[in-house]
Amino acid sequence: MKRLFSLMTALIIGLITINVVYADDYYEYQMYQDFARNASPERIQQGKVIYEQNCVRCHGVDGMRTPRRDVMPIAFMHPGKVFEELMDYRTEDDLFDWEEQAMIDVTRKLSFENLEAVALYVGTLRAR
Repeated sequence: MKRLFSLMTALIIGLITINVVYADDYYEYQMYQDFARNASPERIQQGKVIYEQNCVRCHGVDGMRTPRRDVMPIAFMHPGKVFEELMDYRTEDDLFDWEEQAMIDVTRKLSFENLEAVALYVGTLRAR
């Protein structure tokens, strides 16, 4: 009986955990969808110019180049996720390597609006 109770408890905790994870993923998905709704042709063009000046050297024209093998190409990321990553680099305090230092330097020199425009532009790279 004790074993059955333990198994049932573990099952219930597992189901609750799964629901919380899916709820979090759904919230993140909705947040990304809302972010992408800010994309106007002008903002995307602004992002393209900034991307070409600051990002193309490491990420390539098509967003498929990565500085490390363990990093997903930005062309596959949702623009909301790109923006989230850019903001993380902007507020980063712990450095791990030169690639991260390059990202920190670029994100700190660009305004919030410019980072948003870059993220919106990167979202168009998947469609090519």
